[in-house]
Amino acid sequence: MNEWLTAQWNRLRRKVDHLVVALLAILLGIMFLLYWMEQQLPEPQVPPLPPIKIPTPILDATSVSAAFTHPKSLREVPQFRGLMDFNMFDARSVGVRTDLEARLDKQYEKAQEAFLRNDLATAEKICNDIIAQMPSHQKTVELLKMISTKKRESEKEPTKVP
Repeated sequence: MNEWLTAQWNRLRRKVDHLVVALLAILLGIMFLLYWMEQQLPEPQVPPLPPIKIPTPILDATSVSAAFTHPKSLREVPQFRGLMDFNMFDARSVGVRTDLEARLDKQYEKAQEAFLRNDLATAEKICNDIIAQMPSHQKTVELLKMISTKKRESEKEPTKVP
């Protein structure tokens, strides 16, 4: 049996070229068959989409200008007036701003002392004055939050009667 396998193996080695060509021919035939089958498939029928009706907007000058105008000038809005008057390239504007911040920091310290003394009404009044002059004073905004939290807590606590 072993001699027969050896003889077959030797005969196969001699005909490897023929075998490889035959294998490639079979693969090429399979590819051709698959391509032909793909071409024979009917194309799917896709129904046409209905036309989309987009309403055309009515644009006239009055409706467009009414949509993009503000009833007030920006200079009339107090929150914007300070921003518009401040010029970071002008030494006088920066000096005025620095002086204002220094003065408001001193007022903030007074408000903080009043808060620590538990004089919430005075602390809140001072904080509101600071915010009216500079709404971007962050420390004051945080102190106002602490004051409102402490007021709510004191309202929730029952009154102690001795």
